[in-house]
Amino acid sequence: MKKELCVNGGFEEGTQNWLLVAGPYGWKPTPWDDAKGCAEIVSKDVHLGRNALKLDATDCKNEVDVFSEPIDVMPSVPYVLSSYVRQLSGKGAYKVVIDWLDQNSRHIKYDNDWKGVDKPEKYTRHGGIFISPDNARKAKLILGVAKGVACLFDDISLIEYPAETEPFKRIKDGEGSITVEPSEVEAGSFQTIKIKFKTGQGGLRTGSCIQLRRSNIDSRWSIPQDGNPEGEGYTTVKTARGHEFFISANYDGVPQLLTLRFCPSLAPGEEIEIVYGDKSRGGPGAKVQPGAEENISWIAATDANGDGRFTDVPGEAFFNVVAGECRKFALLSPVVVEKGKPVKVKIRPLDANDNVCINWEGKVEISSTDLKAKFPVSASFTKESRGEAVIELTFNTAGEQSLDVKSGKNSGHRLLNVIEPLPQLMQVPSKAAAYKKNSFLIIENKYVRFIFPEGPSGYTYAPFYIFNKEWKRLGTLRAFAVLQERPSEEKGNPAKFLTCLSADSFQIFQKTGGVEIKLLRSIPANGWSANYTFSLGDEDRHLNVRYEVSANRNARVLQISGPTVYPGDGSFGQDKITALFPALEYLTAGQNSSDLSGISPPHHLRFLPNPYKITIPLMAVSCEDGVVSMFWDPLQKWDGKNCLPAAMFWSPNRQENLNNHLFSLLAPSVPEWIPENFQGEQREYSLNAGIPVRLEADIVLLPADNVVEATKYWFTKNGVPEPSALPRSYQEEIDLIARGYLETAWDSDKRGWHSALADPWGAQPDQGVILDLFHLAKLTEDKNIKARILEQLNEAKRGRVYEDFNLLFYLGEPKNTTVSSMFHSADGAINAQKKDGSWVYYSGLTDKQSTQAQKKSIGKNQSVTQGTCAYYLHAPWRNALMTGNPRSLSSGLKGLEFMNRFLVPTSAEYWEVPLVNPNLRAASLTVDSYLDAFLVTGKTEYLEKAKYWAYTGLPFLYVWNPSDRPAMRYGSISVMGTTFHTHTWFKRLVQWVGLVYAGSIQRLAEYDSSFPWRKIAEGILISAMYQQRTETGPEGKPEDCEHTGFYPDSWDVELNKDTYHWCLSPRGIADVLFNHLGTNPRIKTKIISIGERKIYINSPVDIKSVDFFEKESKIKIILSDSILDKYAIVIFGLEKPEGVRVDGKILEEAKIINQVVCGWQYFNEYSSLLLKLDFAGKEIEIKTVCP
Repeated sequence: MKKELCVNGGFEEGTQNWLLVAGPYGWKPTPWDDAKGCAEIVSKDVHLGRNALKLDATDCKNEVDVFSEPIDVMPSVPYVLSSYVRQLSGKGAYKVVIDWLDQNSRHIKYDNDWKGVDKPEKYTRHGGIFISPDNARKAKLILGVAKGVACLFDDISLIEYPAETEPFKRIKDGEGSITVEPSEVEAGSFQTIKIKFKTGQGGLRTGSCIQLRRSNIDSRWSIPQDGNPEGEGYTTVKTARGHEFFISANYDGVPQLLTLRFCPSLAPGEEIEIVYGDKSRGGPGAKVQPGAEENISWIAATDANGDGRFTDVPGEAFFNVVAGECRKFALLSPVVVEKGKPVKVKIRPLDANDNVCINWEGKVEISSTDLKAKFPVSASFTKESRGEAVIELTFNTAGEQSLDVKSGKNSGHRLLNVIEPLPQLMQVPSKAAAYKKNSFLIIENKYVRFIFPEGPSGYTYAPFYIFNKEWKRLGTLRAFAVLQERPSEEKGNPAKFLTCLSADSFQIFQKTGGVEIKLLRSIPANGWSANYTFSLGDEDRHLNVRYEVSANRNARVLQISGPTVYPGDGSFGQDKITALFPALEYLTAGQNSSDLSGISPPHHLRFLPNPYKITIPLMAVSCEDGVVSMFWDPLQKWDGKNCLPAAMFWSPNRQENLNNHLFSLLAPSVPEWIPENFQGEQREYSLNAGIPVRLEADIVLLPADNVVEATKYWFTKNGVPEPSALPRSYQEEIDLIARGYLETAWDSDKRGWHSALADPWGAQPDQGVILDLFHLAKLTEDKNIKARILEQLNEAKRGRVYEDFNLLFYLGEPKNTTVSSMFHSADGAINAQKKDGSWVYYSGLTDKQSTQAQKKSIGKNQSVTQGTCAYYLHAPWRNALMTGNPRSLSSGLKGLEFMNRFLVPTSAEYWEVPLVNPNLRAASLTVDSYLDAFLVTGKTEYLEKAKYWAYTGLPFLYVWNPSDRPAMRYGSISVMGTTFHTHTWFKRLVQWVGLVYAGSIQRLAEYDSSFPWRKIAEGILISAMYQQRTETGPEGKPEDCEHTGFYPDSWDVELNKDTYHWCLSPRGIADVLFNHLGTNPRIKTKIISIGERKIYINSPVDIKSVDFFEKESKIKIILSDSILDKYAIVIFGLEKPEGVRVDGKILEEAKIINQVVCGWQYFNEYSSLLLKLDFAGKEIEIKTVCP
């Protein structure tokens, strides 16, 4: 028989049986009389009975908990924990937990359902079904609220079920099957979805768990709940035998999980029916995502052992979210068409959520205001049409013309600007020119051409061209501003008034080295005047545009849309090869901006972002014929006082449903006046009479097919920004890094160092840190710090053996196993490589920070991406560089051949970032691999590829900053996306990734002087130094943590402070600083060729030169001056030498290198020579066999 164990769970007897803690559980209990409002029994708003418990930590510095008196329990017995909770205030969490105790009242483990984040507005049941540990004898029930949260708790229950006597012969995760009906649901509708799960051969015992999830990441579904039958998402679960179930849902995260616990056990083959959106008790059903999507699946996973690890059952239950009824039509066309020339327009039926109705069948009638136009009078749709009909029409009347379609009550409308046929100008001017030809104003040079037709409304749109062997059209410039304002002074008036300020006159100016056209509006429209200036230099690949508007009255402005470009208009349409909105979008063909790839709603909207989310102020899209880009200065003061104009980016142009892309610059700023992505209430901007609003941009046209060229041209035009001023000298930085290791990272008990605080993995004896400390001891000028370093190193080394070959060579303490470990260091990566040269993502791997379901949401198991390849490819190429290992070389070449298909860096932070998200670490790893390939093979094509991938990393770096944000300059975002789809990284620096990239471009700078990579790397380093902890924070204020020398995992550039508290050790800063100072302690490699043989020389000391003297069969190595007084060198690719001299002295051969202080050992298996020196030799001569 089941038995209730909780005494006074409904608080009908007041606080009897419950103890209060005015802080975290584990603190000493607080007398109830001293609760001071943080805990009290209330008689209003209860669940059942007379009373409930209120916990209120809204004004507390800590959480507030209560816990029950100890309850006697049995081991290995099912228990059902139940409670009802209502959250009154706060954004944090609450908890309902079992604390299992042994016979001595010592803690064993906690159990709960982790539902304390759903913020229930009404009483909601919480709890779970758990098996008590086999050594449990007592339990306490804990109720608590986090700091800033207030909740009501009522009807707490702990029911003991009889122990199950029938043993389970077979316990195995991942057994069972799943089905779902219906197979189609309408987007945005309320539905009842029935999911059936059947257990496998082993059944499932009480204490195990079933998890259901959808394969997609759209989080706009109802949250499953079982507490409110009349609410949306009401979910019921049942079996034929009438099991008791607890359901929980984490629908604030992705993937959205529905977790089922049950009692008693489920027999083999037993079926569970889950009704999601159960309407039987008056509820509306479950709300379906608003976007249509095919081949979504419900996936079931089981945790048969109750250990928290889930395994998917075989098979998935697929279904489709389909468009609803057709409600309107979209007409995709260019914004500008030429009179008398055929143009194609796409007609698409849409539902209320703008989904294409791919199954719609019917006929639309077509009409136009152009009575001379030629077009079909109708278009038909069949199922084979898949929701699209393409018509061809010809307009024959210039001016603004409409195109309309209609079917029953549903219609579609499109305004097109019909212009006179554009002049066919074949000439290529030698310098910039501006002139009028018939009704066209033209500004051009030998690279670009913009044509401004004069129409009935004046000068409105300007098609533009690039000269790339011939003149080719790339799009259209809107040559006027569009205003939105409130027309009346009535408070709360929702009306908007739209004004298009097209110009009706022009002026042409000849300038030194260029020309200028000014378009003017001579007659104010609605009290508004405007002028637009277009400037072009003789050698410019960009047109500078300046839009200025003002009113002769005070205006209540909502939006001023200034320079606007439609790339692809009248040319490549919505197609593209690549597109870029730095830090927000990095797209290739087939990808759409502001979609759900790796980013769940509402974060996926990025078309009108907070300006602080943009790293390089440019927008770009490329096609086969060229690149179209827009540049602007984010610090331009658009009204003379306020800066940060807003930028709009659509690729393709879904904002206006046009057959092109969209770049636009707007005022006033986001989010102060215009809500980000138009999601929220818009504030009016009060513009006084006569005050101009100015917006300036550059329209860039480049003869290339990749947006990387837009990034390069931005730096060509604007220069490479200087890094922020140093916050401290580099000598002071050396000491701060040392203190970070000595004071913050060091754990004396574990004799190791933390890599982060607070890290779940704890302090480790990191040999990379040991190497840094040895090097810092040589670089510091502070004798006290040096002594402390050496003391800590001595403590760390006790009883430990060094294995890292960078450290061993630096210390001059190599082992006879070092050569073997170096030669085989890439074996793991090579063994994982597929036959085609690729590497794949494995979704089953988990760690302490993520669940298996989260890992699987990142990307499909066995999927291949640029980042998965870049991550593994790095190892064989580094190994080939250092050792010449032919197996590594073969793997590396095959991997690079596969990598040729990729254009954008992605997915190298596979432990948490969706694979589709662009990623800076992937760029860095790829730079290193191509650079290594260049050094090994000597092929310059690999150096060019290294440069390309280095350029793909620049859009992750901020190149601008307000003066009060020095850390922002060259601060690096790591990902244009999220962690697990919901935690966004927009405007949040993750400088450790930038430091990895800095190290890669520092290496590149040794071989490429075409771009100032060293300056970029130093800027990244200085940004990290600004983020680093010192004794005091900015302006002398105390730091909010005491992690001296550490720096934050993430820094918010808008707030100018940590995004959250998770501090990193200074290892990344140390690496880049050592490189910058020219004193990196890690191995450097030099390759020389002797005949057909290559020799690979690895040394911790810089190698100045290597020469081979054929007559003497001698190799001479000259080393740079070094701060090291001893070290080791290893050379691969040599026959066994006849002898070795260092600085003219004979170096003796050793049988086992470990057993000598100084000498050399040869390894036949690896054709390798290992030198161990106990002095700072500078000249090494190796007498070798001539190849």
